[in-house]
Amino acid sequence: MRRFSIPLCSGTSGRSGSCSEIRNRILETNWNDLTVNDLRQGLRSATRSKHDEVDSLFGRLNLAVRRDYSHFLLSNYLAHRALPRSSSYSAMLENHIAETNNLLARDLKSLDVQFAGLPDLPGVKDLHGAGVQYVLAGAHFGKRLLSRRWSRSTDTMVLAAGSYLGSRSNRRLWDEFLNQTANLNWSEADRLEISESAAVTFEIFSLSFKIAENNFAEWQPAIG
Repeated sequence: MRRFSIPLCSGTSGRSGSCSEIRNRILETNWNDLTVNDLRQGLRSATRSKHDEVDSLFGRLNLAVRRDYSHFLLSNYLAHRALPRSSSYSAMLENHIAETNNLLARDLKSLDVQFAGLPDLPGVKDLHGAGVQYVLAGAHFGKRLLSRRWSRSTDTMVLAAGSYLGSRSNRRLWDEFLNQTANLNWSEADRLEISESAAVTFEIFSLSFKIAENNFAEWQPAIG
């Protein structure tokens, strides 16, 4: 089993699930003769607590307000910077991460957010691409709702910074995820590694949110 650079399940069990709880959900999942839909259910069950924590954190933000929208973009930018820059699993995944970094940087600059010099999470090199892809590709479902909330803004600067939310890269990545998982024959060790990689990816987004939150007043005092 690979060792990850970022500790898995750093939260308390009451809030985000202990390591043993997550591992037990992974091991209890019946991976035999899974269809693609069953596979998605298995990953969803194994990573539920981590996914719920991310949803809870980002759900605090009002994307129609410049301060919260800047927080949202910065959190995503820091998370994508911590993900592997190359992937032998999927060229589309590799391109998606690079493209998303560029789109988020463009939107942050459009909002005059000075993000250079903020602490980065340590890069994670040993995540299984399928686990990372499951998280990033699945984000396209939530992006549709987030885009509607963002579009209600009356702030012209917020509305002008829509490169990331307007991208359909997550949708294309989801289609590839379904195709890839339908055609791969994973061993039990692979399945455990993929589930743990997905959980770590969710963890990266939670930690990135907190970095942005903790540093917000210092690096962008002009946003009200």
